Amino acid sequence: MKKILTDIPHYCPVQLPEGYELVKVDMKTISTYDGNQDVEFVLCSRALARKTQEIELPEYKLLHLFSVGYDDVDLNVFKQKGIPVCNAAGIYDNVLAEYVVYAMLLYAKRFHRSLKNRLFRPFRNYHYITEVAGKTVGIMGCGRIGTAVAKHLSGFGVEIIAYAKNTCEKEGFSKIYHREDIAKFFAKSDYIINTLPHDSSTIGLIDKALLDSCKSAMTFINIGRESIFNGDDFYQYLKSHKDATAILDMFELIPNPVTNKYRRLSNVLVMPRVASISQESDINLKELMRMNVEAILNKRELRNRVV
Repeated sequence: MKKILTDIPHYCPVQLPEGYELVKVDMKTISTYDGNQDVEFVLCSRALARKTQEIELPEYKLLHLFSVGYDDVDLNVFKQKGIPVCNAAGIYDNVLAEYVVYAMLLYAKRFHRSLKNRLFRPFRNYHYITEVAGKTVGIMGCGRIGTAVAKHLSGFGVEIIAYAKNTCEKEGFSKIYHREDIAKFFAKSDYIINTLPHDSSTIGLIDKALLDSCKSAMTFINIGRESIFNGDDFYQYLKSHKDATAILDMFELIPNPVTNKYRRLSNVLVMPRVASISQESDINLKELMRMNVEAILNKRELRNRVV
């Protein structure tokens, strides 16, 4: 029986090709398959993909990532071995865009104040609640996800601007700023949405100098990589600027609910990495991987091939 290895079985196709079985592995047990000629496919997280770089799978036909990002996977290793690598680009565009809308509305209705009121108090001062309409939304990154966010927000009566590395003009954005004007981008935005990937140009990009250019009541929503922050600067800014707010979903490691320092701040909402989760995205991911496994077996063109 040929094997398909995975570390998260419920993300994998329900219907497998005849003669194949799905085998759950983890960071430790993957090494037991070193040299195994029955393993032909690995459908996995980036972490497990990195581990497969360290072992030999003679019949390895495809590495399929559950994620869009692959920055910490050494693609050259797979390229040299002639192993195709596919990612999940396009699978999470809609669910991430919906999450951003949800997060913006949470802030506009002041989740960090209103949700603490267990009982309705008709004479309480609720005039801190705001509207999204009329605000400026700054989206960091205008690729597939950033563009999906802009499309979802197009009916809310907001101005949508972007920060990008190279793109100069794109439908859905009134203006696109670049590195030399990033402080102006921050100063103009009421909401800042990060969708940027992890690379040398984004690590520690958001530091004290940029944060000091923000509006006092800026709301930051992160669905990109945590590495974009200078961690100390970002934490100290939120700690000392109570009118600023952050809704954070993406961390390199799932935050410990007890020790995570951001949870101690009343103006920060830490979400348990749920921005990209939906029943629909799971179905679409399973279908994408099923199609690509069958494409390998039938010598057809792969979707989302990155190497």
